[in-house]
Amino acid sequence: MLYNLKIMKALFPLSFFVAFNLFLLSTCYFFLQPPVLAQFNRVQLNHPLKPCWQYSEEIASPLQILDSTAFFSLSDGTIEALDTTTGKMIWRSQYGGALIIPPTLVNGKLLVAHKTSGDKPGNKENDSQEIFLRLLSPTTGLTLWQKSLNFDPNLSRFFVFFGNSASNSSSIILISDKSITALDKNNFSVLWTRNFSSSFSSFLFAEDSIFVASGNKLSAISTQTGTVLSQIQHDNSIVGKMNFLNGTIYFGDEAGKIFAYDTRKRKMLWKAITGASAVSIKAFERKVLVSSNDNFVYLLSAQNGDKVWKRRFPTKPINDLLVYEKFVIIETLDENKIYILSLETGEIKNQIELDSTPIVSPVVTPNFLLIPTAKGLKAFANSCS
Repeated sequence: MLYNLKIMKALFPLSFFVAFNLFLLSTCYFFLQPPVLAQFNRVQLNHPLKPCWQYSEEIASPLQILDSTAFFSLSDGTIEALDTTTGKMIWRSQYGGALIIPPTLVNGKLLVAHKTSGDKPGNKENDSQEIFLRLLSPTTGLTLWQKSLNFDPNLSRFFVFFGNSASNSSSIILISDKSITALDKNNFSVLWTRNFSSSFSSFLFAEDSIFVASGNKLSAISTQTGTVLSQIQHDNSIVGKMNFLNGTIYFGDEAGKIFAYDTRKRKMLWKAITGASAVSIKAFERKVLVSSNDNFVYLLSAQNGDKVWKRRFPTKPINDLLVYEKFVIIETLDENKIYILSLETGEIKNQIELDSTPIVSPVVTPNFLLIPTAKGLKAFANSCS
């Protein structure tokens, strides 16, 4: 399979996605925020949590949540829908070929893509490959619409973003190793394609732009036309997951520095120094949360980059930072454990012991903390009744 944990590790200096919460996560392969229920139904992360159910299949993609259903793919390319209240499977589907885009919610439907090859016997030089994009029903898994696209066999990664802005009609953005393609959301026709000379180390969809880091260069690409809107030439290679808020992009480099860049005024606002390259960055109105390969998580001031607090862990944080209400959920490399921190102080408020390592970023629903691990999906809650 092309889209799996190894790919996520290759793109981000994490245990994936990365990525690939991705990007599910807050980002590109993105997550749909579950509806907010009454306060008494919400899981309380700082209170004791116990396992309620387990689904014993190794999940290979970030979870996508719609109401009380979780969507994901397995290592063999199977796509599944799971009832998050009971842990029971609703449906599963396989479409053949290597899955290169896992289930991604687009306007309440599931977008997936897989690669097929049309080998001609005795003539390997003319092997042809195609990408099949499918729009699936979230209730049945049946194909609602599909389209084939030409596929460059040299490209090994694909990530999808769904954009909707005032100046640009909704479009679907495909990102591969060295290229970006925009598709019309209604018929999947290609709107534009932009190619790059070197592979991307990080990317981010924000407002009307796609920010891509390639080596020591950060480019802002128009989602409407594919033109380069601006470009930053940096001293070091840009790595880790970036974040964007209110016109400011936050990114880190391989030297362990974190930067805040005002995209409207086109000027650097500040830089902060950590002990190693960044894993993930999450920006808020007044604070910026950073996980780093130096085994620390930092909370910085969004105004000047000053450190508010830092918390050290036995090993380096992995996957995307997950913030729920006033808490931060941290996974660390090679530890069968989840840490829950106070966003305000950095104090460890809770820990969850697991029997295997986390695979991709957890997801919080109103009733459960869902943790994908090497032995399956585990659901934790304050009470299982």
